[in-house]
Amino acid sequence: QTEEDEDGEEDQIEKQSDSIDLANSESLLVYAENSNYKQSYLNVHYRSRHPDLIQFSNNAFYNGRLIPMPAKEEYRPIHFIEVNGLYHEQVNEDEAKKVIDILLDIKPLENGEYPSVGVATFNLFQRNLILEGITKYRQKPEYDKKISDLETAGLFVKNLENIQGDERDIIIISTTFGKTKDNSFRQNFGPIIQSNGYKLLNVIITRAKHEIFICTSIPQEYYNLYADLLRQMKNNGRAIFYAYLAYSKAVSENNIEIKESLLKLLCENNSSSTSIEPSKGSESPFEEEVYCRLAEKIGQERLEQQYKIGGFRIDIIVKPEQNDKPTIAIECDGAKYHSSNEAYAWDIFRQSQLEKHGFIFYRIWSTNWWYSPEKELEKLISFINKNT
Repeated sequence: QTEEDEDGEEDQIEKQSDSIDLANSESLLVYAENSNYKQSYLNVHYRSRHPDLIQFSNNAFYNGRLIPMPAKEEYRPIHFIEVNGLYHEQVNEDEAKKVIDILLDIKPLENGEYPSVGVATFNLFQRNLILEGITKYRQKPEYDKKISDLETAGLFVKNLENIQGDERDIIIISTTFGKTKDNSFRQNFGPIIQSNGYKLLNVIITRAKHEIFICTSIPQEYYNLYADLLRQMKNNGRAIFYAYLAYSKAVSENNIEIKESLLKLLCENNSSSTSIEPSKGSESPFEEEVYCRLAEKIGQERLEQQYKIGGFRIDIIVKPEQNDKPTIAIECDGAKYHSSNEAYAWDIFRQSQLEKHGFIFYRIWSTNWWYSPEKELEKLISFINKNT
């Protein structure tokens, strides 16, 4: 074998490795970042047709660096609707009805086609309730064609964990939570108030290109506490969620004074811990949540994200405390995991190859994590302690 043949083989191996890296990447952006391309932020924001749709996130999470495009016409981009519905058995029937009313009231555009619409809920149960309601309306001839037309235009109904990457002309949000039958109000809003929950909030409130409808049953006396909570919690948790509700109400009512003072407070209150830039490690809010919670328990020095080995990549690895113990590979599997037979087969092959090199795998499903994060974290730590 000649030296040229060896060089050719090395080139071929390198190309195969690059192809594997590309195939294993969730997007071209992720592949480019992992290939050490220099990041350059796009400061001009094109999605929102009205600055009020992005200004909250701009001040709260982007340090004001985004430059919104000016509105071509004056209109009200945010509609704040106080439903005051009852929260019972993890759903809010009044909000579900209101969402469907708004949906069925949407008018076609000048060209006769309907705008694209997305419905976002704060849990899976509310999403299912709204889908059931839409199905019932489809049984009525006067609504069936309209719903079909809306679906053709891109209608979706999703819970907040699954809305990443989507955008629509109109977004209708059901915040879902509210007072219970005993008139109590439990401020347990699921993943949106967990560590880094502000990223989920940022995703859900920046999906609209033209309008947002906020249907909420959160009592006003609670979300009006946003200023004090922001001082305690920064732009995160209940504080930022309540601040967005107050902001939406101000925009909806054209209360410029409250809107401007709130935006100023968000900007002053911003910190690096709630500043959103492209992550060098996590590829989803779910993965970052797992990483942060685990780092608090076992120490960041034992963890490594997006670990590369032999052309493969692992979401998170846990390094052993002793040399004779295995390395744990943690895979954070979201809603789109194994979306095709090819993806499933590739993942089985990848795991089998890495297990031959001493890795042991532990998979966390996003649905289980968001519903019971403490339980899932406890199970993960127990597995780590048992094996390392």
